[in-house]
Amino acid sequence: MKKKCDPCAVLPALVFIALIAGISLWNILLPRKDFSEMENRSLAAFPPLSFEQIRSGKWMSEFDDYASDQFLFRDGFMKIKTAADLSLLRQDNGRVYFGKDGYLFPMSQIDETQETAALKLVSDFAAKALERDPRLRLSVLLAPTAQSVLSDKLPPHAPVSDEPAALRRAADFLHAAVPGLIFTDPLAQLRSAASAPGGEDPAGEYGDEPADGEGQLYYRTDHHWTTDGAYLAYRQWAQDNGFTPASRNSFQRETVSHSFLGTNQAKAPGYTVLPDPIAVYTPKEPVGPCRITVWKDAADPAEIEIRDSFYDPAFLKTKDQYAYFLGGNDPQLRVETPVKNGRKLLLIKDSYANCMVPFLALHFEEIYITDLRYSHGKLLPAPGDGTGDAAGGVSPAGFTDVMFLYNIESFSSDKNLAYLTQLKLN
Repeated sequence: MKKKCDPCAVLPALVFIALIAGISLWNILLPRKDFSEMENRSLAAFPPLSFEQIRSGKWMSEFDDYASDQFLFRDGFMKIKTAADLSLLRQDNGRVYFGKDGYLFPMSQIDETQETAALKLVSDFAAKALERDPRLRLSVLLAPTAQSVLSDKLPPHAPVSDEPAALRRAADFLHAAVPGLIFTDPLAQLRSAASAPGGEDPAGEYGDEPADGEGQLYYRTDHHWTTDGAYLAYRQWAQDNGFTPASRNSFQRETVSHSFLGTNQAKAPGYTVLPDPIAVYTPKEPVGPCRITVWKDAADPAEIEIRDSFYDPAFLKTKDQYAYFLGGNDPQLRVETPVKNGRKLLLIKDSYANCMVPFLALHFEEIYITDLRYSHGKLLPAPGDGTGDAAGGVSPAGFTDVMFLYNIESFSSDKNLAYLTQLKLN
């Protein structure tokens, strides 16, 4: 006998199918977001469709990123994921390690093959620059990250990169390839300061009553070093390069924010952590005004912005508070200082350099700052120099010094260093 279909038996399946179809349709029709305020980063866009992209597998890879970034209720699910990892006493959430004392550490690894390629690009650029001008002074500062300096705050047995070995490889490679190049590795100095009682500077320049965050060398919630950490690295770089560094006591240290939540916290939404303070060092004796020319768009060198400060307080009211330093990352900046010593620096950098530039400006008449991620190897014209081109200026010329300043992790993974082959010193 033929059985009758019981509507109640198939109802759960129909509801489930309708729910999945509804969520899928909602996700398809949901307006796309270009930027995540919570994570402070750009989100993946729908990849362009082509036969070659599909054949190579690149389209599917980019579509996976797009689907992950644009998923319905993504921010809420990320908070639930972090809460679940913490409740299970996990040491990470797949994106950051949960360290001691509220520190968060990014889960990143150094690719030795890519590191070697980056070093080769830097050494080739340096060799060609020295051919053009043998008097050129070359220096490289590769900063360790918090995982090496504050390793005692990592979870037990956390698999992290061997940054000390990477720094040694970099020093050996560059010294062999470019004799005379000055390589600064501030790892020992930073470790010594971090292990001193109360986080004091071993040189004894911090006071008996440290100010808010004083002696904290890296942010708890962000991947950058603090101004205190950058100062120690600056001091070592200056000594290595024959400058007399400005003493810690020659600055007035001021805390400008108590509410910074950085990129590491953005990778662990829902993780409860105390915000970081942000500090700035101001010379006690005024050194005179600086003029800062900013090129926002490498494709439009005539479009410039003029500033008179290394700091942009407007960013302290945003999620991206680290952009307080230099106003964030732009293709190129030109800093004109009151220093009169004939020294002109080309600084090729990542964002670790942003809070160190005010220290470097104490030693150069001019600093051209270029970020290869955005400038793509272009040195943009300096307006108002009189000799004239289509943009009303000339290309920067007459550098006496070239400096690379990166953290070792980003240096070893930044494929934009390939643009060094297009960067020409006139």
